[in-house]
Amino acid sequence: MKKIYLLVFWAVSSLVGCESLEDTYSDYIGDGPVRYVGKCEGVQVLAGWNRLTVKWKNSLDPNVVNNRVTCTADEFAFDTIVPAAADSCDIFGLADATYNITVEALDADGKVSLSEPVTGRPYTDAHEAVKSFPRGIMKNFFLSNQVLLMLSGWDESFADFTVKYTDETGTSKCVELTRMEFERKRVLLTDVDVTEPICVLRKGFLEGCGDTITMAPYELVDEPVFRPDFKAALNERYGMTDFSKEALDKVTELELDYDLNSLEDVLYFTHLKKLYLGKNRFIDSELFYGWYMLPYEEIDNSLYCLNLAVEQSELDIVHYGDLYFSKWDDIDGDNCMTHEDWASWPEELKLLDTDNWEVAFSVEHQSGFDASRLFDDSPSTFWYSDSPVRRNVEITIDMQETQIVDGLKINQVGGLGPEANYPVASVGVKVSADGNTWETPTYVNNCTLGATEYETALIRFKQSYTVRYIRLTATDGSNWQGTVFGVAVGDIIPYREN
Repeated sequence: MKKIYLLVFWAVSSLVGCESLEDTYSDYIGDGPVRYVGKCEGVQVLAGWNRLTVKWKNSLDPNVVNNRVTCTADEFAFDTIVPAAADSCDIFGLADATYNITVEALDADGKVSLSEPVTGRPYTDAHEAVKSFPRGIMKNFFLSNQVLLMLSGWDESFADFTVKYTDETGTSKCVELTRMEFERKRVLLTDVDVTEPICVLRKGFLEGCGDTITMAPYELVDEPVFRPDFKAALNERYGMTDFSKEALDKVTELELDYDLNSLEDVLYFTHLKKLYLGKNRFIDSELFYGWYMLPYEEIDNSLYCLNLAVEQSELDIVHYGDLYFSKWDDIDGDNCMTHEDWASWPEELKLLDTDNWEVAFSVEHQSGFDASRLFDDSPSTFWYSDSPVRRNVEITIDMQETQIVDGLKINQVGGLGPEANYPVASVGVKVSADGNTWETPTYVNNCTLGATEYETALIRFKQSYTVRYIRLTATDGSNWQGTVFGVAVGDIIPYREN
């Protein structure tokens, strides 16, 4: 019972000693209870062109008479008072920066609500989304008094796309490009004074921005912008590394032989007189399966550009076999060229006598596929080696004495045997007079070979070389399952030009 009495006494004492929570606060603050001003909720910042739009949900506090919007960044500071009923505010004239935004409610006594800062960044010329806005024009060709524009696909962010130029009478012209021109991927401006600026004017939309933005205009320049594969083809064939307008104007003849995505870049050669398409591909037409066609969507543009090139420079185009497009297809515009059958091996390129030559291989070859098969000038006989792992393969030819060599004839394999899985896609070539010092006789480290059955490849050297040794390097191909690797070569025979 003693314990119970004590507990009761403690409880009664507690009740006697308590006072209200409000009285307790009053003892400390002296002037009665604190009343907090109701704050604005759900503050959002929307980006516009050189502006920010701030939106919020107002407090239900009946004592609020105004809202204050504050915007700060670095040395910039802005605030404004808006009526309590307002639930949005536009802040104009902003430079590129990330701004801290607060919205505070104010009562009649000047008391301020709590606030939660949010950030926002306006769209300006410095914004990456503006800088990366689609240019619309991928490249352009200046052709005396004409300018050909190659267009990207239509972009839904375009509101207006206009090209402004001066015609030959001095009159300013504006051409608005619509979705139709963009879907056709090109437009030709005629009667152009190319000495005057040609400007591209764009208006468009950006994600999350309600404004139609006028982008900074840009001016077209008469500078070549080659496709990478076209550039690589010129480097491999001619060692071309200078693609300036001055260098291109000196070129009067071109030979194009291997895979390309487009022929449009021919237009950069304004003094071109002769263009050979497939001159150095030696193929049995019955074995050609159209692997070297242009992409379907590029055929029309390529033929359009070839026709323009013929008009501009009286270009003569010779087209061999079915390279890039078939002469039998019903294609508009292919009357700009002369069609020939696949070429034969040039008579002026004489194969060297291979008697008593020796060959060293870095890998073991299959039984019965000896080195002599590489010199019989018959692709139906071949050298062949396979492996369960992919290898780099070296073939070194010893001609027993130094000889003048201008290039190589390489025959691919064919047929239905396993060797048909392993044609060589490309080879590296080295030559040496003494077997110790080696040099690369071609413009590139790996020379492209065609992959048609029994196709003959012509590898031209940069110049004549007096050498004894020729070394080829290649990487194994694989069967379609990727389980067996190998390399097969019909012939490797050096030649000399008469």
